[in-house]
Amino acid sequence: MAKVEETANTLYQRFVDESTLQTLTNGQEVRVWRGKLVETCLDLGIPYGSYRKNVKSLEQIGSIQVLVTGVRASPTVIALLQPPTEELWANRTATVEKTLTKQAEDASLLGEAREIIQKLGGLDVEKLTKVLINLEERITALESKSKERNGKTQSK
Repeated sequence: MAKVEETANTLYQRFVDESTLQTLTNGQEVRVWRGKLVETCLDLGIPYGSYRKNVKSLEQIGSIQVLVTGVRASPTVIALLQPPTEELWANRTATVEKTLTKQAEDASLLGEAREIIQKLGGLDVEKLTKVLINLEERITALESKSKERNGKTQSK
């Protein structure tokens, strides 16, 4: 088991130990943890620089849902959905690999789009919007004429 998985499991267990059972308006019960996230992580020996990585990992596998991100005077609120299991961690690893490939493809497309815009000397969004609206109106008019002609042809 990877270090992040181990520390995330420990963090989840702390959430469980300090959580309360809340009843939702639909009658469903859910465990909710309220507290100072950074202090809790530091108390568990999770370095300040990696506490978000642990929380994000627990979110990715569906173990928790951060409902409210705390700030100085207000606590972080986290719903505990399901305990992290080896199966969930294994599925996350497979999903992360697919996501990284998709992100690389998206970044490549974004880079190509930026390059095209740069070659065009920028992009006037307002002008482009007017052109697209005009094209849409013209296409709609042509479709209407086509339907009228097809209707007249069929009734003859």
